Amino acid sequence: MTKPIQVGDLVCYNVGGAKETSLAHVVEVRHPKRRLTLPLNVEDMEERQGSIFVLWIKVGHYAPRTWDYPVKSGQVVKHPYSSAFEKVSE
Repeated sequence: MTKPIQVGDLVCYNVGGAKETSLAHVVEVRHPKRRLTLPLNVEDMEERQGSIFVLWIKVGHYAPRTWDYPVKSGQVVKHPYSSAFEKVSE
C-alpha cells in the first residue's frame, strides 16, 4: 500500500504514457471534504473535491485537468485531488 501524496513529494502524471515524461513537486494538498447530509452546491464543489497544487518541473505529452490555467513548466498549478498523480520515489 502506498502512502498518500504529501507536501514535498516528487510526483509524475501517470496517464497515457506521460509517467516517464512528467515531473512535478507538490507544494500544497487540500484533502476532499465530505458532507453527506448537505445537498451538492456548485459554489463549494471545488472544496468538496479537494485539490493538489504542484510546481511543474517537466510537462509530458498529456497534461492533467486544471481549474486555473494551462499547464506549463515552472508554474504552480492547482489540479483536482483525484488527478492521476503518482509518487516518483520514497
